[in-house]
Amino acid sequence: MIASPHQYAVWWLFMFLLGVAIIASHNVWVLDWPIAVTLMGWIMATKGAVYLLFPQLLGKVAVLWSDAIMRTYLRVAGVFLTVLGALLVWRLVIV
Repeated sequence: MIASPHQYAVWWLFMFLLGVAIIASHNVWVLDWPIAVTLMGWIMATKGAVYLLFPQLLGKVAVLWSDAIMRTYLRVAGVFLTVLGALLVWRLVIV
């Protein structure tokens, strides 16, 4: 990914479009649990747009972060998003 960031334009386009779809269907700004979905949509759309417009930024981020930091970041982010997803499912389905 670092060697040729342009090859991942489809991934960033998918992330951007998914974020825009979430924003279009769920743009709720209340201080309650729905704001988590709205924020995730805005974050996805922003990140997708930034990497589509400036793919060279990926190389700059990769230079700053070592492999150990990236592995830790991905694990922490994975756990956080899994817990957040479980809480949202619990809130929407069970309660």
